[in-house]
Amino acid sequence: MASNELASEEGVPGTIWYLSRLELYRKQKPFMVTFDTSTFEGSKKTNHLYESYPTRIVDMRADMGQYKLNLHGFEVCHWDTPLVSNDFDDENILREKYYPEIASQLQKHLAGVSTVHVFQHLRRKTPKGFMEALEKEPDYHQPIIYAHAGNPTLVPHTSLSNKFSRDIDRNLKEPHFLNISGAYHINASSDFSTRGAEVQIESFFRENEHLRGRRWEIINAWRVTKGPNNDWPLAVCDARTVSREDVEQNDVIHRTHVGESLRLYHNPKHKWHFLSSQEVTEVVLFRNASSKELQLPVGFHSAVTLGPQKFTDLRESIEIRMLCIF
Repeated sequence: MASNELASEEGVPGTIWYLSRLELYRKQKPFMVTFDTSTFEGSKKTNHLYESYPTRIVDMRADMGQYKLNLHGFEVCHWDTPLVSNDFDDENILREKYYPEIASQLQKHLAGVSTVHVFQHLRRKTPKGFMEALEKEPDYHQPIIYAHAGNPTLVPHTSLSNKFSRDIDRNLKEPHFLNISGAYHINASSDFSTRGAEVQIESFFRENEHLRGRRWEIINAWRVTKGPNNDWPLAVCDARTVSREDVEQNDVIHRTHVGESLRLYHNPKHKWHFLSSQEVTEVVLFRNASSKELQLPVGFHSAVTLGPQKFTDLRESIEIRMLCIF
């Protein structure tokens, strides 16, 4: 647990979990394993070590309009939906109704975009006693309570170099690292690196060769499905306060392929924001990755605690990941 000065004199007190700045990561890339490694003698599921930092988190409620995707890496949109909470539990309703609805809203909103393709969603429901149940496997995806900006990408293991494969095997057998449950996450990050996103969207370009070579972005649309919500709200970091030295690439190791996401190191200059009492019609957009790498603002994000978490209405949310072609 780190005890540092609060990042800002504004906002409400909260906690952000960051990847520790270990000397280890100068020679070994951070990694996490998504499958059971108990059959590998001496294996560990991760070499991650996180530290929590008390942070002042600014409420966007008073002036939501000032936040812009191309300046801060995130913004808030007011988009209606006819769907209700239970609809978001139905895969068929999501794909047949919500996918085209949210894609159409984003295409109308983003200047210059020609194509929007939904490729993934995450339905999250916070269980009672969330923090006490970290070692249990949940029924739904849970709030990610570390700063991040990228999700696992699908790199076929057979396409890796022999050296890279050996590095992964060595990582799996390192004996001395903190093991964190794969069911829950505790830090600040982003869902895709550019490399990771390129692999994720390759299948789309194979089916749409005429779009290959165009500029692209991965944009997430995050909304609660019951409101108003104050339980584990989503916090996003102002991209203008993040330096390249704060960003670390992370391997996500599956049985048959390796993904890559981004993790964030602490910097007291970081400015974090959240939306209090978020309603279903209030959608937080943030950029995960783009073909211009970090030249465009990226929205590092994390679920956060803001004082004692004793809300009777537990968080429900839906996160949609979209490929935008310009």
